[in-house]
Amino acid sequence: MADSTAPNATNAKYSFSTSTISAEDYKAVQAEREEFAKKQLAANNEFMFQHYARILRALDISWERVTKANVILERKTRREEAKKRRETLRVRK
Repeated sequence: MADSTAPNATNAKYSFSTSTISAEDYKAVQAEREEFAKKQLAANNEFMFQHYARILRALDISWERVTKANVILERKTRREEAKKRRETLRVRK
């Protein structure tokens, strides 16, 4: 498991939070998952089929994390937009 200690603000190059993700990261994980699913279906023996099945199980765990992070990011974006909208409505009053 990755180190979950908080980074020092002065030397952090990226966010260690598991609840943030970029669109590129989301698409990369999705593409890898689809690629291994295709490889599993194209496997020519039982060993390789099971090998890809194990990789897919690990990718499914990562996919769940990616999906959760994406949902959190979408909620955060919606909240920020709603907050801006409320502020503009308050100014109009």
